[in-house]
Amino acid sequence: MLVESAQTAFVLFMGTLLAIVTFKLLAGQINTRGLLADKKTGGFSPGRLQLLLSTGGGAFFYFYEIVGTADTGTLPTVPTELLLIVGASNIGYLGGKVYSKFVNRLEHV
Repeated sequence: MLVESAQTAFVLFMGTLLAIVTFKLLAGQINTRGLLADKKTGGFSPGRLQLLLSTGGGAFFYFYEIVGTADTGTLPTVPTELLLIVGASNIGYLGGKVYSKFVNRLEHV
C-alpha cells in the first residue's frame, strides 16, 4: 500500500513538474534563446539538436519504463541500447567540440 502511494505521488509530481515547465516555456518565462545556437558562429548547431533529442528521448523512454513497472516497487534496469544511444550522442557532440577546437587552433597558427 505504501509503495503504491509513493509511486502514485511520484507520477503526480513528475506530471505536475512537466505541466509547469511546459506552461513556463509557452509563456516565455524560461529563456531558450541560443539553446540550439553555435557559440562561435551564432548559427544553428546540429550537434546541439541531436544531443537535446537523444537525451530528451532517452529520459522520456526511461520515464515510460518507470510508469510501466510501477507495480513492482523497483526501478527498471536501464537498457543497454539506451545507454549506447545516449552515450554515442554525447561522444559525437564532444568529438565535434574537440574537432572544432583543433581546427580553430590550426587556423590561427
